[in-house]
Amino acid sequence: MNIKLIVLLAIIIVLSIFLIVNYVSGNIRNSVLNHLEDNLEFCEIEKENINVLSSSGVFWMTCNERPFYAEYKDGNIKYELNGWNWLENTDYWNELNTQCDFYYPEDGNLRFFCYENDEPVLKYYSFNRNSFTINKIKEENFVVVLTKDLKSKYSFLEQCGLTDYDASGTYAPYYVLYFSCDNQDYKVSTNLAYVFISPKDVTEVGIRTTFENVFGVEPNIENSKASASLSFGDITIYYSNASFSLVPSKELDIVMKELGNKFLLNFDNAEESVGIELVKDYNNMKFYKIDDVMVRIQILGNAINSIVQKREGFV
Repeated sequence: MNIKLIVLLAIIIVLSIFLIVNYVSGNIRNSVLNHLEDNLEFCEIEKENINVLSSSGVFWMTCNERPFYAEYKDGNIKYELNGWNWLENTDYWNELNTQCDFYYPEDGNLRFFCYENDEPVLKYYSFNRNSFTINKIKEENFVVVLTKDLKSKYSFLEQCGLTDYDASGTYAPYYVLYFSCDNQDYKVSTNLAYVFISPKDVTEVGIRTTFENVFGVEPNIENSKASASLSFGDITIYYSNASFSLVPSKELDIVMKELGNKFLLNFDNAEESVGIELVKDYNNMKFYKIDDVMVRIQILGNAINSIVQKREGFV
């Protein structure tokens, strides 16, 4: 056989194998990313190990700005602990696997709030994206950090003192913080996905002052309910059960940012945000991706009556 023909056939075979491997690898990769996106985990692959012959692979990713590990085998995607099981291979698994949950990242560091001796503690870890390893940096009192975050978001709390707090829950945390100010005492309730500020004593004066500080306008008050027309819709605040109702008057992407600035923790850059996208819409729920934060709103009739945020996907 002509040697040139043999060389040509060899090149064709090698190229075909290369194209097949790339095609199959791409399908596996897309299957993983599409599956996670369906669960509102928007991911970028940091490193991967795909075996085309066994139709399998392992993936280390960043999803919604937090580390995520998943495995693929014959069309099935598997991940445990909502993608956090890679922590089992670190030196810190024993201190993080009970009574801890993820808080917001800061300067590339991972932060977890934990309960130790019934006290909330925030633990900081540096994170290496290449090796998926962490190193502990420090610990802080979580309530102190949460207080700073709240004061940074709500400027009228800056000169107020924290007088008391209640903390409950582990994987479903709930905090109530009490602030004393010169002209008003406040009760701030949060599950870290939603923040609600009310007067400590629900009186007409307390409701009026609180509403004006949060929304910047004077409300109409009826019993423990306050309402007003804002630039983005007509809102009613129910101080008796820490809820609200908003009939929007502008496009939902504008409304989302405004509501985020009022009710969502660590949402300070929303007004400058350009990355807002409706990613899922079913029943009475709408899911938005705003930069690296997932936000869910609930709409009943023509009114929005719930908004929550989450860095891990809603599954």
